[in-house]
Amino acid sequence: MKKVLLVACVMICSHNAIADDDESRLAAARRADEQGDLDAALEQLEPLLERDPAQDAFAAAARQQASYILHRRGVDHFRNARIRAAIEDYKREMALLPEL
Repeated sequence: MKKVLLVACVMICSHNAIADDDESRLAAARRADEQGDLDAALEQLEPLLERDPAQDAFAAAARQQASYILHRRGVDHFRNARIRAAIEDYKREMALLPEL
């Protein structure tokens, strides 16, 4: 019985630690975005983007945030005549949220 309780406690604690890490990543991405560092913001979101958004609220939030950042970065690339880079960002934006 003690083993079962111990295993349950470890599972709950590790789940909470993962959730805290995910929240920290989203917050760090928002801060980087607010400071205009879109590359750093996307870097924070990458681990969350690898997960299934249908099963993970943090992954879904990361996709929304990354899509917005990619669009803005694509606009910046386009305005600075970096057309290929703009197209790549727009393609990735569409891949993250194909329903839009």
